Amino acid sequence: MAIGMASDTPEHRVAAVDGAASQSTKTKRVAEDHAVQLNRVGVWVDHRSAFVIRPGSDGAGEVAVFESGAERQSRRASDWESGPYEPLQQQADNVQQRKYSAELSQYYDRVIEGIGEVEELLIFGLGEAPGELCSRLPRHDFERVRIAVERADQMTQDQMTAHVRRAKL
Repeated sequence: MAIGMASDTPEHRVAAVDGAASQSTKTKRVAEDHAVQLNRVGVWVDHRSAFVIRPGSDGAGEVAVFESGAERQSRRASDWESGPYEPLQQQADNVQQRKYSAELSQYYDRVIEGIGEVEELLIFGLGEAPGELCSRLPRHDFERVRIAVERADQMTQDQMTAHVRRAKL
């Protein structure tokens, strides 16, 4: 099925995340409750891992973590006396790029399957990954979903959950 994939089974784990300290203003609480009522899901993504965040009504949320397993460049052996000229042992750049792209495509598909049925979707994260994930959504059934895409820095799981709760879509 996958070109160069070691395993076809998705790697993910689910962890409960405690909510941040209770909010002091009523408007923030109303916005957070609105996010839960609308079945909002947030996805923090980069090329190595993705966190699918489902905020809960009790201040806690559920986070599913997906690992990509994609490597940009194959690792070279450290033994320089290993035999024939090393560049001949490495795959061509275009072959490596196609393999990397195929691995990322499968990773994005696993993340999209992990999103499930939603009404609002916030995609945020590092670099080009949020846009790449968003571009794959039309291949799946997301026509009626309200989607927002943002760039964001590295965050803890608590910060991700709080960001998804407070986001205005």
